[in-house]
Amino acid sequence: MHSAGDIQVLKIFDSGNGPACQVRLDDGQVVMSKTPPNGLKSDDIRREMRMVVAIHDAEARLGISVATPHLLGYVTHAEDPDLVIGFLREWVPSSSRLGATLECVPLAKTDVGTRQKWADHIKETMDDLHDMGLFWGDCKAANVIVDEEENTWLIDLGGQFTQNWVDKEIAGTLAGDEQGANLA
Repeated sequence: MHSAGDIQVLKIFDSGNGPACQVRLDDGQVVMSKTPPNGLKSDDIRREMRMVVAIHDAEARLGISVATPHLLGYVTHAEDPDLVIGFLREWVPSSSRLGATLECVPLAKTDVGTRQKWADHIKETMDDLHDMGLFWGDCKAANVIVDEEENTWLIDLGGQFTQNWVDKEIAGTLAGDEQGANLA
């Protein structure tokens, strides 16, 4: 548990579930914090927190590592240490050469081998989630981080959907994930 009062905000990113922040903990570690203004009242943030916890538990149980940022702890209210208001997850440094997410990458200028590696890795990560009985939900290029080693990471597991990527009626299902990844 980490008190919000002990966390230094370095950068704020707008996300569908309220702000996500790059933060520094009191031990100097840089991580991602999801602590929306209304705490855990949003269904989407509660779902994302459940997903991050479920992935964490499954990884430990099965001895695997899924390419989603790992759960590191919870954020409590600065004045009420018993009130959980968000969670912390691993910070994945993105490739400044390529762009923060797959949406920013100039795919036309990226060699076919690299694009195939990314497609295979995204499919493998989605298969790992599906094998755990979990679904990505908001499956789109803006929710894939390309890290400094040009590996892909799936983010934003809050269950929302984005028009023109996934049909609303199948969002949060196997069919929705396949549609969003253009596998359907």
